[in-house]
Amino acid sequence: MKWVGKTACAVVIVGLVSAGALYWAGSRDGQMVASTLPAGKASPEIIARGQYLADIGNCAGCHTAVNTPLFSGGSALKTEFGTFYAPNITPDAQHGIGNWTADDFWHALHNGKAPNGALLYPAFPYQSYSH
Repeated sequence: MKWVGKTACAVVIVGLVSAGALYWAGSRDGQMVASTLPAGKASPEIIARGQYLADIGNCAGCHTAVNTPLFSGGSALKTEFGTFYAPNITPDAQHGIGNWTADDFWHALHNGKAPNGALLYPAFPYQSYSH
């Protein structure tokens, strides 16, 4: 019977170590590569790349409600966690993400974190955009 107790203890320890490792891996912010972009106005190449990425990421699908301007938000997303409303991701400084830095945007896409550190998950599937 002693081996049952030792086995149970070992399973609990392995489980706790595994859970801790998974938590640590998922909570790291990662390297910020966006700050390596040139400061100032974006080049036509960067704008074209952003348009391409927005198209293949289907950003408009969630961030554009019916009969509203592109990326202005408002679409209702019904999930098992409740209904979420997609935010405005236009460059508008007051209502959109115009005040975000390149690093803020990178953190949202790669770590699922808003500039204030709030988690965007489960509404935002950042794991789909982190590679």
